[in-house]
Amino acid sequence: MTPIVPDPATVVDKKAAMQLLGLALTGLSHRDKEIVALRYGKAMAFHEIGKLMNLSESRVCQLHKRILSSLNKRLRKDME
Repeated sequence: MTPIVPDPATVVDKKAAMQLLGLALTGLSHRDKEIVALRYGKAMAFHEIGKLMNLSESRVCQLHKRILSSLNKRLRKDME
């Protein structure tokens, strides 16, 4: 079976997107970075993050929503 070779343009686009995301993440506060790392790096649920950070599940959900909105705005601005 022949290995599937990804399209070079797709690879470049993905690398560029990851660089932009990395830059956007550096602008977050320590707490926000920790929430992102726990949610996406460790695949933790909001209630688990809340317990670990001494926050309610609903507060973690609120913060997560604000973080994603902030990242979205930053990425849109950077892509202009």
